[in-house]
Amino acid sequence: MFNVRFALSLFLGLAATAGAQGLNGTNVSVGYAFPNATTFLAGPTTYTVGSGLEINCPTGATGFCSATSLSEPFSLDISNNQITFTQGPLPTATSYLVGPFNGWVFTNLNAGAPITGVNITSTGISNLTNSNVSFTANSISVNMLGSTVQQSSSWTLTITYGSTAPATPVPPSVVLAIVGIAFLAVFWHFTQRRQHQA
Repeated sequence: MFNVRFALSLFLGLAATAGAQGLNGTNVSVGYAFPNATTFLAGPTTYTVGSGLEINCPTGATGFCSATSLSEPFSLDISNNQITFTQGPLPTATSYLVGPFNGWVFTNLNAGAPITGVNITSTGISNLTNSNVSFTANSISVNMLGSTVQQSSSWTLTITYGSTAPATPVPPSVVLAIVGIAFLAVFWHFTQRRQHQA
């Protein structure tokens, strides 16, 4: 049954959802750049972040996949606060020796708050650390130069967002719905009090 506490809880829940931080449901741009961070072999291409892989490149894939010059198969998965690249199995290990930039560039990372930190972890990759990663408030670059990937490998970026950015505005229709529910709850509350007093 409706009551004042229920209306308040609903309002706070909707407000929290409206101000949530993360990439789910947003459009991000992905590109592979070489030999510098502004010259793209592939992309930038826009992808909508959701369930499943944003980029899936099986062996022999064409288009964006082959344009990267990377050995297939590989995939890229973007979630609310992580970006994961998985490659292999490959015939042999591969090294990134030519630069000064050879890697991924992610832009339009508009998560409702600015990026304040990025941490990279990897499996089957040597010489890939946070020093290979640079970022701004809404972009991340991963320079693979100097790293060596084994036949099967992966890396994951974990993104930290700031807490001081303005939350996503609540749509007017949601505000009206909340006010209406609160009004009904208050009306029902006082109606019940009168019935008990009668």
